[in-house]
Amino acid sequence: MKKRQSRIALFLAFCMLLSLAVFQAPAPTAQAAGVTVTAEDVTVPAGGGNATVKATVKNNSDTEITSVKFTLSNNADYSKLFENITIAVGSSRTFSLTGVPFAAADVGNSVTLTADTNAGTATTTFRVNKKAETVSVSFTRTLSKTTVAPGSSVKLTYNIKNTGTADITDVKLTDAAVGSDAIASGVTITAGSSKQ
Repeated sequence: MKKRQSRIALFLAFCMLLSLAVFQAPAPTAQAAGVTVTAEDVTVPAGGGNATVKATVKNNSDTEITSVKFTLSNNADYSKLFENITIAVGSSRTFSLTGVPFAAADVGNSVTLTADTNAGTATTTFRVNKKAETVSVSFTRTLSKTTVAPGSSVKLTYNIKNTGTADITDVKLTDAAVGSDAIASGVTITAGSSKQ
């Protein structure tokens, strides 16, 4: 008898849950904002630098957009104004904001972009990613003479070029052909430069 009552109670609980799921009111749908903006993430060197921000403005309002002013949360001095443009109702347009400055403190963080238009204002965030740095070196050794008589001297010139994107520090140069002592040490070579 108790088993039968337990089964009935379980069946009734199941039916109640099922009825709640079936007769639940539909979830409200979000209304489209008048203007929306999205922006792509950017990549800059660890110390900061300039980048191009690509921002897309979508016009969900009932007014044609004729001007957009972009501003950034990380730089109060930066703004970019686009006038005499047309973004029809229901359309979107992508803008390239070139030469946008980012500080070292921005790298690894999010920045808020605001698009202020004649049809409304919208904001979005994007990430400022650190550019991957590479370490790459080319090396040449040249002799002042190709033929050397016994007992005479020859001048060796070493050229080390940093062909990577990262500075290299504490470079130590040795040449087994002339001995085990360091020819140079503690040298710093910035990205793209050479040392002799």
